[in-house]
Amino acid sequence: MLKLVLAVSVATFLIILTSCSKDDDTGKLTYQLRTKNASATVNRTTSGSLNWTTGYAYADKIRFEARKDGGSRMSYESGAGFRINLFAPSSELGSISISPGSYSEIESAVRLSSSGPDTAFVLRGSFINNIGFAVPVLLFVNEPLEFKAAANDITIGSGANITALTTLDLSLLTTGITESMLSMATHTNGVLVISAASNANIYTIILSNINNIDDVKLGV
Repeated sequence: MLKLVLAVSVATFLIILTSCSKDDDTGKLTYQLRTKNASATVNRTTSGSLNWTTGYAYADKIRFEARKDGGSRMSYESGAGFRINLFAPSSELGSISISPGSYSEIESAVRLSSSGPDTAFVLRGSFINNIGFAVPVLLFVNEPLEFKAAANDITIGSGANITALTTLDLSLLTTGITESMLSMATHTNGVLVISAASNANIYTIILSNINNIDDVKLGV
């Protein structure tokens, strides 16, 4: 069992490492992100629901640190710097070349951050209350988000392709948020905007849910 430490992040994350062989010596670690369960019943006691339909994130850095073959600690880092579609089957956050060997005291991290017109994390969807009235919803986070995980031991073979897959369960975003809170939320030009500056009480709960995620599984 690993510990996932998020500066700011969302719902249940599952990181799985898988490998396959290729001819050259250098291994490749590729970070990917995907989402699941885009619909959730609000408060789980009413018929109100929140359905996410589109979204993106902007990845600007990936990092891998470890102790190789029992020696000194080493570090690989890469600037990603591109937008990813959160609703694609899986989206690549970037990759790092890693030499083969046995690695211990492993730490890996992916950072999402706003850059120019791109926001760190954005979701769009709709809230439908218990009488069927629908309102468009926009959630956006401008502050940096960091997904950080640790592991004890991984062996990377010669020419191995490694995939670190993070799965984000969107249905857990609204844990603790009631239908009444969303029904009474402020609208901006007809849109229920959730951000640090708009409906901040709902935004704070979502960030609290993010920070409480600490369950990660890792396998090769």
